Amino acid sequence: MVIKMADDLSRKELLELSDEEYEAYWADFLRRRVTELLQARDLSEHRVSLELGFSKGYLQGITSGKALPKYRKMMRICHYFDLLPGELFEPGLQS
Repeated sequence: MVIKMADDLSRKELLELSDEEYEAYWADFLRRRVTELLQARDLSEHRVSLELGFSKGYLQGITSGKALPKYRKMMRICHYFDLLPGELFEPGLQS
């Protein structure tokens, strides 16, 4: 199954994904969203990772689609960008 971009899936289609496809869907969405936020502020993954107290390559793992953030780290990312958690999942919304 070819997974559509995050914005293109309906709720029904999302629920029909296998666990692997579901994880890939959210990894792609967060990869694009965090990249969008970094680019909008001309920030590097390395700098923001260190400012948040993460390992220097933590955000690079997210923006490359290789890793998903744990809940607490995702909340710290939201706070760094002055976003409420729900706003992180609204593409194009920039604080």
